[in-house]
This record gives sequence, C-alpha cells and structure tokens, in this order.
Amino acid sequence: MSQILKDPFFYELLRDIQNQCSVKSLEKLARETGFLKRKRQLTPEAFLALCVLQAQPSARSSLGRMCSYLHLENNLSISEEGLNQRFSTKGVRFLKELLCRLVQSRFSTKEQPLISRLSFSRIRILDSTGFSLPMQFPDGYAGSDSSGVKVQLEYDLLSGNFLYGGVREGKENDATFAKETVGNILPEDLFIRDLGYFSTMFLREVDQRGAFYVTRFKSNMKIFQKENGTFHELNPTELGEKLLPGECLEVPNIYLGAERLYIPRLSIHRLTEDQLKRRQRKQKAVQKKKGKALTSRTLQKQAYNYLFTNIPQEEISSQDLYLLYSLRWQVEILFKTWKSHFHLDRVKRMKKERFECHLYGVLIAIWISMRFTFQARLYLYNKKGMEISEYKTMGFIREVLPQIIKAHLDKAIFIDDLYCLLIRHGKKSRKKGRSTQLEILNMIGVI
Repeated sequence: MSQILKDPFFYELLRDIQNQCSVKSLEKLARETGFLKRKRQLTPEAFLALCVLQAQPSARSSLGRMCSYLHLENNLSISEEGLNQRFSTKGVRFLKELLCRLVQSRFSTKEQPLISRLSFSRIRILDSTGFSLPMQFPDGYAGSDSSGVKVQLEYDLLSGNFLYGGVREGKENDATFAKETVGNILPEDLFIRDLGYFSTMFLREVDQRGAFYVTRFKSNMKIFQKENGTFHELNPTELGEKLLPGECLEVPNIYLGAERLYIPRLSIHRLTEDQLKRRQRKQKAVQKKKGKALTSRTLQKQAYNYLFTNIPQEEISSQDLYLLYSLRWQVEILFKTWKSHFHLDRVKRMKKERFECHLYGVLIAIWISMRFTFQARLYLYNKKGMEISEYKTMGFIREVLPQIIKAHLDKAIFIDDLYCLLIRHGKKSRKKGRSTQLEILNMIGVI
C-alpha cells in the first residue's frame, strides 16, 4: 500500500458520508419528513439512488426508464404512475433536508485548509448559476422570459467548505440574496464579489466587523475625495487614461455615493493589449447572444479594472489586488462542472415536484463530489506540491458515487486508488500565459 494513502481526513469524510446515507439514517429521516409512513416497496435508499446516482439524469429519464432502473438495481417492481406519485412535496422535503444535514454536518469543518500567511482566515467567493425550464409553473421559478432557476453558492476558497447557498427564482436579483449573508460575517473573512452583489450596506458591515472585501463598483456611482473638509468628485475614467497598458494607480481615502461611504483604497488597473482583446472578444460574444451591440463608450471602459478594497496596501499591492480578484473566476469552473458532469440544467417537461427531486438530488451529488475534490486538492498540494484539476477530479468521483454512498468498497483501497489516479491523470492543465489558482495564491503571498 502506497504512502499517499494516509489521509485521515479523507477517510473520516468517506465514513461519515456513508453513515449519513446508511439505510438506518435514511429511514429515520424519511419518517421525520413524512416521506415514509409505512413500509413501502420504494425504500428511501432506493429513492435517493434514483435521484442522485443513476448515470442518466432523472430530469431527462422517462418514468418507464426509471422504473427499469429500480428493477435492475433494487429488484423492485413499481408502476410508472406509482413512481410519479412518489415525486411529491414529501419526497422533495426528504432530499432537501438530507442536503441541509450534509452541508451542516460536523465533518464539513474537519479538513485542514490552506493556511493563509496574511490576515485572511477564509476567502469567500459568492456567485450564482442559472438555467431556463421548458415548463411553466403556477407558482415559483419565474424567470426573465420564461420559468427559470438560479442556484446561489458561497464557498471558502482555502478549505472548499460550503458557507451559504440557496435555490431561487431565475429572475431574482443577486443583490437580494447578498442581504441574507450579512449575518454570518466573521472577523478576518475576505469577500470577493462581482458587481451583481454590490451593496454599500454590505461593505459597511464587512468593515465594521473586522473583515475584508475586494469588489468592483458600479460605473454610475459617484466617488469623491475629501480635501479641507470639502468633497471633490473624481472621474475614474480620466484617471485611468493616464496609465500605460499594465500599469496601476492607487487612490487612497475615497468616499462613495450620496452617503459618502468611506473606502480606504481605489485601485485602477489598465489592462494589457492582450488582456483587453480577450475581454472585448468575450463581451462582444455575450452581447451578440443577447442581440445587442457594444457602444464605443462601453468598449472604452473595458480597458480598465476599478477595484475597491479595505485590505491594507502593505499586505496586498495594487498589482496583486487584481490577481487576488481574478480568483473569483474559480467558481465558474465549478458551475461548468455542475452542468457538464452532473447535468444540472438538462430538464424536460415534468411536474414541479419531480423537477425539484431532480434538483436537490443533483445538488446532493455535487456537494459530496466537491467535498472529496477539495480534500484531495488540499492533501496532494500539502504532501506533493501538486495542484489537481477540480473539473477532472469531480468527473472521476461522479463515476464512483454509487460505490461511495452504498459503501460497496474498501475505504483504504478506494482512497489509495483514487489518489494514484489523480496523481497520474488529474493534474491541472496549464494555459499559456495564465497562472493557476494556487500559483496566484503563492505569488501574492496568501499561502
């Protein structure tokens, strides 16, 4: 047995998830949520496997195909109508409660995170992913044009822990969800957020609680500097035009908006020619998809990054601040994985309860896979100095989820085999001219 095996946190994580998903635990939860009142042919563990483990997404499978799956995997016979009735509000409650218990369980905080050498105890990334639905529901899941769903995720970049999340209507504004996270701000947290979550109220709360933020700001907001008791408005575009490509400008002690919220630092970074071309190419593609064209004024603004932060400059320089903010894009890799490996967005017409069983079943599979992925990332980086690909690793783990949950494997052999597989085939690919996530954290002195 190889020495790479000795990862006690991975072993404990595997054991605890199997305990949470054991026949006894699932039956107890099913009775508590009303999903199981008397002994039935379709057991809670078979229902969980149907919604979480089958290779074909439950939201794309016909009822007949799912009945065949249950017969082959669990040797049970159930009619299509009988199965359809089991996709109920109680079935949704059962899966939703299981997801909540998994996320909140004690082993969520047992991993040894990457140790920050700076003032940050956690780096909190919040973003959302959404998709349209092919059916209209009389209540819930309203989208901008048709029905839609938005899944919010906040996680810690250093440990991989889920911190906050939610399922919302597709049309809900991200800023509305951001208000819900105000209550769990802890000292030394670092928040990295996009424009959709921008809120002066949130920035004030973060600063008052001894935490940190890095955020872009809305171009329609006015910024000021104070001189001799008088506020003077600044034009950030004019300041940016004085910079050469690749240069940064630091503007300390500014005030934001009509309420004159104090912001310790405004950092203006002018993109290089290559960076600008990539950004404009991407933005044009987005606007073309929406049937819109970019104005010359908008194209001009694309040349600059404007970042607010309350991180002291002696900890993070202006150049490094942009690199730190770029880590926000790591969540996009996770969302890509959700849709590529777990088919979160592949839904056909069906009743609301059946869709929700698919949704929460897939989120359970995603959470379990992410926990294993981030633990493997931490262990291999600390022991081998190796950075694994989250996309590849979650794909590997998705394939063995049935064996993990049903405990049809030897834990020691499984961990050893998985780590050997990741060392050989799971290394993160390098793109020319781009640094990886852990390289960036190293470069700016976070780890």
